Amino acid sequence: MNKFQRTSLLLALMMLLSLTALPVLSLAEVTSASVTEAADATQEKKQLNPFVAMEILDIHEHPFDTSIFNGKPFMLNIWGAWCPPCVREMPDLSELYDIYKDRITIVGLAGTAVTGFNEDGTGQYNQKELQDVCDLYESKQIRHPSLLPNPLMAVLMNQINMQSWPTTVFVNGEGVLVNMVVGSKTRDQWITIIDQVLAAMEADKAPAEDT
Repeated sequence: MNKFQRTSLLLALMMLLSLTALPVLSLAEVTSASVTEAADATQEKKQLNPFVAMEILDIHEHPFDTSIFNGKPFMLNIWGAWCPPCVREMPDLSELYDIYKDRITIVGLAGTAVTGFNEDGTGQYNQKELQDVCDLYESKQIRHPSLLPNPLMAVLMNQINMQSWPTTVFVNGEGVLVNMVVGSKTRDQWITIIDQVLAAMEADKAPAEDT
């Protein structure tokens, strides 16, 4: 089993756990047997964040710096240029990207711009969709980044069983899926949702009070 296959398996397990009634576990907890030689559990937990370790391209086919996902939550909006509700909310998401950039990263995923993968993991592109995505970014002056699916993101899309476009997932700083929103939202609706998700994540990090 190669490195990508192991990472994909970890992500698939993580997504399956987080979308059922079972408690959400960190990747370090899920794979504790495989990291028993680690001297520092916290450091291993960071290293196992699959989103930090992955290689992925933006819509301009440039490498994207995934270190931004290390310890910082992100909001992944899975969209398509052919989808009117997706396109309609893009300017609002771009504005919110600027407003919330210190607390959460808003990033898009052009979900249908890649139709498959080569043996080395590189994408096979839907050239029309890719061009439409780039044209949309230019015409509407969209500022938040959008990515092209890699095999790891394809696993994520499969695990959440997308049935509506757009679909948005929230991932915490350790790489664990914590929330999912189906469908497009207005600017004010997104503000309410983002504030609620951030409050829940920040409360989860807060130390328990002495009793």
